[in-house]
Amino acid sequence: EETTVVAHERCSGHDGTYAVKKETRDKSVKIARPTVRKVNDQKPDHFISDCPMAGEHIANLADGVDSAQHPMTLLRIAYGIR
Repeated sequence: EETTVVAHERCSGHDGTYAVKKETRDKSVKIARPTVRKVNDQKPDHFISDCPMAGEHIANLADGVDSAQHPMTLLRIAYGIR
């Protein structure tokens, strides 16, 4: 089966505690919008990030993405290692 990988090299807007602080949450969401829009347009079967907090931030803002997976998890799935 062919796999297509699309990389979105954009800011997630998380930056440590920036996305979780009340004072900066709105700015964080605004920064993440371009990335979230790309994820929504792509409608991926899998969504990964090497940063767990950034991945979850994008996943929480995106439609149709439940959670982000770590890249190593996807490699395990690809090689049938559960």
